[in-house]
Amino acid sequence: MRQLQHAVKQLLQAEKPIRITKTRLMKMAQTPYALRFPLYHLPKTEVYLQTVGETVITFQIRRIQWAATEIAKSNRDVTPFAIRVKASFLDPKRMSDVVWKEIHRQVDRFAQSNAQIVCEKGRKCSVGKSSNCRHITERRRGI
Repeated sequence: MRQLQHAVKQLLQAEKPIRITKTRLMKMAQTPYALRFPLYHLPKTEVYLQTVGETVITFQIRRIQWAATEIAKSNRDVTPFAIRVKASFLDPKRMSDVVWKEIHRQVDRFAQSNAQIVCEKGRKCSVGKSSNCRHITERRRGI
């Protein structure tokens, strides 16, 4: 059980999100093959794996949130296209409505919190980092 908890912690701390599945956790915990799938012998482990395991949709939502955060950290505009590319959702026809809603929710979230300052030099500076630009002319919202 501790090995599985450690494996979950490793997957959640990975730089790029990795889907948490029973198979991946059992392999990371290096459990013998004979114990991997007849989990009715290990009821606590089975319950833990069911609570921690991700569905495809929950993983996609977690990956979208990660992508939007990474884009914002790199001081680029958080747009639906940028999120799709960063999160590797290249075919929009194969995306569910839940995924689209999450992408637009993340865009709205970062659009509201990403007020921009434009200085006379024409540079966009984050509101909290305006000390480098002494000549602030106007405020506007960045999308």
